[in-house]
Amino acid sequence: MASLILNKRSGYYYAQFYSQARIPNRKTVSLGTRKRRIAERALSKLEDAVALGEVNPWAAPEAPVELPEGLQEAIESYLDSCSHLKASTIETYQDVLYPFMRYLGPKYKLSRITGAGIMEWLNSTKAGPVTRTKYLAHLGYFFRYLLRRGVLVSDPAATVHLKTLPKMAPKSMTPDQVGRLVDCIKSHSAKAATSHRHKDFTWLAHLIQANVHMGLRRGELIHLRWEHIDFEREILLVKNTDLFTTKTSRERAIPMCYHAVRSLRILETYRNGENVFHNSGFPIKPRTLSIIFQKFRRMAGLPDHINLHSTRHTFGTWLAERGTPVIVIQNLMGHSSLTTTERYMSTRADVAESWVKKAFDPQ
Repeated sequence: MASLILNKRSGYYYAQFYSQARIPNRKTVSLGTRKRRIAERALSKLEDAVALGEVNPWAAPEAPVELPEGLQEAIESYLDSCSHLKASTIETYQDVLYPFMRYLGPKYKLSRITGAGIMEWLNSTKAGPVTRTKYLAHLGYFFRYLLRRGVLVSDPAATVHLKTLPKMAPKSMTPDQVGRLVDCIKSHSAKAATSHRHKDFTWLAHLIQANVHMGLRRGELIHLRWEHIDFEREILLVKNTDLFTTKTSRERAIPMCYHAVRSLRILETYRNGENVFHNSGFPIKPRTLSIIFQKFRRMAGLPDHINLHSTRHTFGTWLAERGTPVIVIQNLMGHSSLTTTERYMSTRADVAESWVKKAFDPQ
């Protein structure tokens, strides 16, 4: 969709888009880095946003990104040190570091960053408590890296104290919310045959219907292969492959209920390659999958806290509400700690009410 271009004068990389329907035909957008590897990740991320209609390259600024003195090199050095991590993790670091440094402005020096400045930026983002805590943690990783290298003498993030987050139950969905979301996707996709403005995302509807009964993580969904599904025994295997390793590095077997089998059987009729879930035969990128999910979540009018991971939370929550032992839920979801699984044992208010009435109301 776009070409990667190096400006030899400035040393910055750019994305160049081309369209015969646009004036001018070509448009270049700064990727804000002098490192090719980082530029390639930024280009991939930008292409995803353009494909989903989230970004218009012809409306994007061409000027190179200006960062505070010494920060461009410090960030790129830090990201290079994180090369052993997953690409999605590095993208998350970029999504925090670059906006923070741009907020400070090009005249701000690295040594002058303070806890007050960090707090000011956090307030400007209007992020919620959970997101603010994540932002602060990522900044802390970066500053402690610079501290170990002798670039800083102290960690400014350590002086920022946010409110302790309350322990929240997993953000699962109700059956009604799952139905509304699936219906929204199918309704939108039904128009794809008659309109070029609509894409067929039927595969996403089946992914959601299957995963609320399987509880896979995003990476596990993307890398699920047909060879990992045993329809005869109705068992799904979550396996490590050459391209993918589970979060805990442990493989597991998940018994499939009727709903999961039915969704996967339908998807089998669209089989195109070895991956179960794909977008018209093309592999699905993790970030793109999350973005598409959020697009339909908004269209369906569901609460903001619901995301792709909520399909996994829904599986664990529904199991807990039906009295499944916590150790069984732990094994099915692949949790390394029982403490993580115990969060699912908090039932919804309406479910708790039915149990109370069943126990104490006269029959």
